Formats: sequence, C-alpha cells, structure tokens
Amino acid sequence: MMPWVYGSFLAAGAIGIAISGRRSVLSIAAATLASSILFFVVTNFGVWAGGTMYVHSWAGLMECYVAAIPFFRNSIAGDVVFVAVMFGIYEMALRYANNAAKEMAAR
Repeated sequence: MMPWVYGSFLAAGAIGIAISGRRSVLSIAAATLASSILFFVVTNFGVWAGGTMYVHSWAGLMECYVAAIPFFRNSIAGDVVFVAVMFGIYEMALRYANNAAKEMAAR
C-alpha cells in the first residue's frame, strides 16, 4: 500500500511544482483540490488492486471508492485547513520581511 501513498505524494508535489510560478488563491485552491482527488483515487485504487477486501471487478472498485467517501471529506477539509494555514504563515512572514527591509533601507 505504501508505494501508492508515496506515489500520490510525489504526484501532488509535481502539481505544486507545476503551479509554482502562478501563486494565486485560485491556483493554490485548484492544486489543493486536484491533489486531494489524486490521493483519493490513487490510494483507493491501491487498496482495491492489492487487497482482498473487495472483489477484483468494476463493481468492487466502485464499492471501494464509495466506502472511502466519508474519509475523503475529512481529507479535503484537512488539506484546505493545512494549505490555508501554511500559505497564510508564509505570506505573513514575507510581508514582515519586506516591511523590515524597507525600514532598514529608510534608515
């Protein structure tokens, strides 16, 4: 199961790299949602493909995804909060550093 998890982390990192030049609320929100969906799809596919909990058929795969929906809601909520806090801290630190630099230059 762990290769599916780490693979989806790497793919989410690639999404972040892809938007690194376009830092806006919309691009960050879209990347966050895309990463959450990617993690959900990849890891639950891994549970279905590598496990014995579900029948290895289309119906079994769909059953696996449906059973994971409650966890997906929490995953999205956690991702949104984490990203908002981390980017908020980053922006506050950046503004603080810029203001400090302006004050030092003014002296």
